[in-house]
Amino acid sequence: MIWVLLLLAVPVESLKPVILVPGALASKIEAKLNKSERSHFYCSKTSDWYTLWLKLESLLSPAVNCWADNFKMEFEDGVFSNTPGVETRVGGFGESRSLDYVDDGHYITYYKNLVDGILSQPGAQEGVSVRAAPYDFRYSPPSKESQLYFDRLASLLDGT
Repeated sequence: MIWVLLLLAVPVESLKPVILVPGALASKIEAKLNKSERSHFYCSKTSDWYTLWLKLESLLSPAVNCWADNFKMEFEDGVFSNTPGVETRVGGFGESRSLDYVDDGHYITYYKNLVDGILSQPGAQEGVSVRAAPYDFRYSPPSKESQLYFDRLASLLDGT
């Protein structure tokens, strides 16, 4: 709430772009499955892209067993990776509204009020005045995925 009040006092001439980097667990991770076997008889082996994190219904029993199997990572030779047959991506990079809510059902508000406050300023534009830089929080530096994220973040900063 304080951020919104501060933004209201900023003159239009000094409105600078804002890039929001979420805290741990706030990025939306999507998954696509192409597994050779399933962990439980009720889990899917294949799927098109769907929300892996965070869809609250996935955390209920028995769906949580499928979610855990798809969400977990393997660690081998100092490298984290998805389990075989699971491909992941983080959506909404560079967009204004991808961090409004933590979950798909819009139960947990995250940056929505802040983004609304920024975009309510005269001259503010969606995708220009405020942009998001979500990431897959399961990877830690110095992983290849983290380096790719930092490269994308640098490009976003240069283009903003």
